[in-house]
Amino acid sequence: MEEMKWILREAIYGKRVLKDSKLFDVSVEVFAVQVGDGRKARFLKYYLSDLPALSSDQLDISIKIAGENVKVLLEILIEGIAKKGLDKNCTYLLENIDLVKCKKLEPDLYKDIFNNLMQMKNSKTSEINTLKGG
Repeated sequence: MEEMKWILREAIYGKRVLKDSKLFDVSVEVFAVQVGDGRKARFLKYYLSDLPALSSDQLDISIKIAGENVKVLLEILIEGIAKKGLDKNCTYLLENIDLVKCKKLEPDLYKDIFNNLMQMKNSKTSEINTLKGG
């Protein structure tokens, strides 16, 4: 798995430092083909395991690798929201993954995310009302 992370670090380096998005795109395509769908999901779970510590470049490359396999991203997002709430990386994923595709391909997970967000909102509202004395 570390070798795969190295490939992605190099792709991110090419995009960020060399300003070469072609290197980034080709690296991701080659990576996705070499890894295959089954291992791709396993790798993404490993790669995104410390979601709050990742950069936006790492999140972008993960979204690109996932492609049509939005299930793994949604599962990671649900877990991230459950652990840390709606932190900057969960927000970033929500803003940058194709939610229409997610709703179409994984409607139950899509609903789970928004149910969790509503529960968080209701919990915060309840806490605020308690603090206000109402």
